Amino acid sequence: LWHLLNHTSGIQDAAWLESLAMSEAAQQAYTMAAMRAMQDFLPGTRYRYHTLVYYLMAETLQRATNISYVDYLQRYVFDPLGMTSSTLDFDQAISSENHAVPHTTDIQTSETITVPVDFERSVVAESPAGGVWSSVDDMAKYLSMQLAQGIAPDGTRVVSAENLLITQSPEITIDGPVSYGMGWMIYDYYGQKFV
Repeated sequence: LWHLLNHTSGIQDAAWLESLAMSEAAQQAYTMAAMRAMQDFLPGTRYRYHTLVYYLMAETLQRATNISYVDYLQRYVFDPLGMTSSTLDFDQAISSENHAVPHTTDIQTSETITVPVDFERSVVAESPAGGVWSSVDDMAKYLSMQLAQGIAPDGTRVVSAENLLITQSPEITIDGPVSYGMGWMIYDYYGQKFV
């Protein structure tokens, strides 16, 4: 589990774009089957970022607690932090009139163009790897908790300072002075720890 969180699991990158046209259940089955066959190096020996390991962590969490990843995140992160505009429910996120629309650059004209928001539905099956729809205010609450060593803006402890510090501690070197913790890149910035 430690190797999954710090991206030293040995699981190689995989082309999973073909799964985007599948149903959520089919995507999950595809992901689990594909990851069983993707060992590339011995765990703990190298860093290789792979978003799908977060899906494995969510599956592990659900099996250990009997609580879905979505419900766990709601109960232990969003609710204690008062993150009322954050969700992993795509339909709920876009039901609000106040939501962002994806943009990209047209490679022929170099113009910025909008992309149909429904394109974002593809991340639902891999939501533990970045499927949270949120607001700036909610993200600020999360950042405040990180800076306050696990304490929410209202004074509630969300996570112990010790466990939070573990996530922000260098685990493996990525490139030169940059290391990786558990979800964070870490390096020295003019004598200050930059996470």
